[in-house]
Formats: sequence, C-alpha cells, structure tokens
Amino acid sequence: MSDQPPIKSLADQALELAKAGHFDLALSKLDELGSQLDQNVGALYIKAVCLRKLKRRDDALCTLKQVLQLEPDHVRAHQEIGHIQIASGNHEAAIDGYARAVALDSALAASWRGLVKLYQKTGDQPRLSEALAELHQLEQLPPVLQAVKSHLNQNQLETADQICRQYMQANKQDVEGMRLLAEIANRAKILDDAEFILESAVVFDPAHVGARYDYASILLKRQKFGAAHEVANKLAGEHPQNNLFKALYAATLSGIGETVLATKVLEELIADKFNLQHAYLLLGHTEKTIGNLTAAISAYQQLYKFKPDFGDAFWSLANTKTYTFTAQEIAHMQDYQARAQTSLEDKVHFNFALGKAHEDKQNFELAFAAYERGNLLNKQRLDYTSPEIEKRVARQKAVFTPQLFADLNAVGASAPDPIFVVGLPRAGSTLLEQILASHSQVDGTLELPNILSLTRRLRGRNPSAETEEPQYPRIIPELNRDYFRQFGEQYINDTRVYRQGAPFFIDKMPNNFLHIG
Repeated sequence: MSDQPPIKSLADQALELAKAGHFDLALSKLDELGSQLDQNVGALYIKAVCLRKLKRRDDALCTLKQVLQLEPDHVRAHQEIGHIQIASGNHEAAIDGYARAVALDSALAASWRGLVKLYQKTGDQPRLSEALAELHQLEQLPPVLQAVKSHLNQNQLETADQICRQYMQANKQDVEGMRLLAEIANRAKILDDAEFILESAVVFDPAHVGARYDYASILLKRQKFGAAHEVANKLAGEHPQNNLFKALYAATLSGIGETVLATKVLEELIADKFNLQHAYLLLGHTEKTIGNLTAAISAYQQLYKFKPDFGDAFWSLANTKTYTFTAQEIAHMQDYQARAQTSLEDKVHFNFALGKAHEDKQNFELAFAAYERGNLLNKQRLDYTSPEIEKRVARQKAVFTPQLFADLNAVGASAPDPIFVVGLPRAGSTLLEQILASHSQVDGTLELPNILSLTRRLRGRNPSAETEEPQYPRIIPELNRDYFRQFGEQYINDTRVYRQGAPFFIDKMPNNFLHIG
C-alpha cells in the first residue's frame, strides 16, 4: 500500500488557494474542471467568493445564481449575495440576501452583523433590535456550540449530535448545550427526550428565559396544552413587550380553548406585523374553531396576500368546507403548484385545495388530477410503511383477546364522560363529532393526544433491534390491575382543560384506532 497522501480534488486545491488569498490562481484551478464546474455546487461557490474578492461583483452574482439553481437553500450563497450587494450599496438586495441566509441558518454571525449595519442605515428599529438580540445571543455561545447550531440549522443532525454530546460530557449542566441537544431530539422526532432535557434545563436554571420558552414550545408540540400554557403565561406576563413570547402564549391559549383571548393577542401581533405567517394562520384556525367563518376566511386571505407561495393558506380556505375559490385564486394555485421553487409541502397543499376548487365547480377530471398529484407529492413527504402498521395491528390482536377482556372486565375508572370517535383519517370523524357536539350535554374538543401519550409511556424506549418486541402492548396483561383505574382517572383529569362543563366530551383523535384495545 502506498504511503502517498491522496491527491486533493481540483475544488479542494482551489479552496486552499482562496484561503491563502490567491484568488486568480484559485479561479484558474477551477477552470480546469471544464464543463464539470457547472454542476459542482461547492466549486461554484468557491468561484463566486473569489470573484467577489476580486471585485467582479456581477460575475459573482451570476455564479451564485447558478449555485441557487442547483441548490436553492445553499446558505452561504445567500450570505454571499448579501456581501456583494452591501459592497455595491444595494441595501434592499443586501438585506434580502442576509435575511434569507439567517432564515436558513441563524448561526451565521457575519449575516447578522451585515443586517445590523443595514438596519442602522435604513432606520428599521424593530428589525435592528431583533438582529442585535440574535447576534448577542449567538456571540454568547462558545464556538463549539455555534458550530452545533450551524449544523443543526442545516439539518446535519448526526454531526450536530456528535459535537454537542462530546461538549456536554465536559459541561453536563450547560443550559445552552442542553437546549441544542433538545432541539436535535426535536428534529429527530424524539419528543420525549427533548421534553426531558428541557425540563432538566429549567430545573438547573429556572430563570433562563430561553430554556423556558423552548420547554413551553415542546410541550405545545406534544399537545400538552395545559402545561405549555402555564409556562407561556408566566413568560408573557414577565416580558409583555416580547412578541415571540406573546405568539407562544396565543398558541397555548388556542390549545386550551381560550379562543376569545387568543384572537385578541393574535390581532395585537398582526398589528405589530410580527411573524405574520404564523399569526394569520393561527388566527384563521382560532376563528374557525369558534365558528366565525367570515373572520377565518379573511385571515387566510390576508395570509396568502402576505405570502403568495404558502399553500396552507389555500388549503385552510378549502377546509372551511363552504368557501368557493375565485377564478383568480384558482389560477394563482395552478401557477404556484407548478413552480420549481415552491416547496414540496406547499405544492401538496396547493393541489389539495385545487382539487376542492375544481370539485366544487363539478370539473371532476381536473379535481381528480389535482388530488392525484397532491397525493403523489405527499407520499414523498410521509414516512409511512404498511408492513409496520400491519405489525402493530397484529400485536394488538394477539394481546387483546376475548379472555383478556373478560379478565379486565371490572378494572379501570368508572367515569362515563368520554365518547371516543375512532377510525381512519378522512372517514367522517369530524362530521360525526359536530353532530354529537351539537347536543347540550356533549362538549366537542380538539384531537386529544392523551391516549397516544399513555401508549408512549407504556412503550418505553423503542427496541434497538428489529426482532425485539416492543414493551407495549405486550405489557398490558402483566400490569397491576389498579394501574388501569389510575390511567383512567389521570385521563379524565388531564382532559378537563379541553372541556366546557358538559357531562360528556368527545375525543376524536383519529390515531386512537390503533389503541382501541
């Protein structure tokens, strides 16, 4: 075996030349790539940096355009645009470049510094305050955690996790490290880990507002609305001018059914032009929940005017069931669903809304084509595997036998309050709930997460090997009989926050059908 070091690629050689300040030589080295250069994102980015350093700004912008055609979310390319435009005195275009960069990776200190400089020049005080706060927060992090944050922002979860865990071994109670570790778990959809880490962080530093905000956010994501509201309410009360905390507070108010107050807070946020996409969407959902369809429709319309490529605004209009799309709106949806730069999720929502629009006009072939297109796109987004569902159903059938039901006939809580509506999604559960909730003795609720939370607790950690059987539902016959009463009573207590005082209430979480046993 040869002891010679591997020959560096032409792009790597160009990068080393650029780092040494030899920008002309770096460009010459990249030219050796020939036609391959046009498809090499990394090499094109190096070329753009070299061109900027040589003050060939128009050529650099053309090269960055190539980069973004190949990789629209290339963070450093957007930052480079900011650098070029600020040097050219094009403040608006520079702000756009830097803002796109930090939206993709909020750990870019150079972009935040550029935004601070630009907002000072343009006199944009609200955005200047936000940029200064972000920059200050970032500069407080050790360099290693800045790197973790950057990897995390670019969805490089494994690298972020490895670096963060290594750091945490020597800094076990570092709250900022714990926040990043929790966010990695959140992105990896290990929400119980994220909740546990953040709960611990708040115990270690009860005054840390960032940790408290993250903790409330993960509780909200886990649909633990009451607990999330308790934390968010205190944060909003302590920091009444902080719109980020107000937005979280509004979301928890909506979650616990305090819709009138939630609407008021959301309208204040919209008046302040804070996070309009989130505020308009949540306002529309909240107004729809209390039956104020006119206000809900208005919120969704304002949302798509603010963000024309946001497909969920149109899908939310379709989901009012009564809204009729105009010809102009249909043309808008057709245009945006066909655009290459429209995100996959937005394309799905545009197509589903188009299906409803065409169906209402009895253009059934066009409706079917839109639904089919939306479902094919949605299939790319979903991590659904039929064999896994089949295994879960088989386990339920194996455990919940007639004999088990006979053995457990007398156990559990005796409260008759819950009415469970179960079934596959889109099978009519919402309509059935609306019919039942129209009765004065029955409260309608949200899709309650409590049964799913109980099954997660019973399941414990996912088995490490595919052949290993999960703890749930196998553990059910082995449980102490008194546990079933405790489970039932806890369910009744935890769901009180969603009720308005009627003797009965509805739980229509569709995925409960997997846990009927």
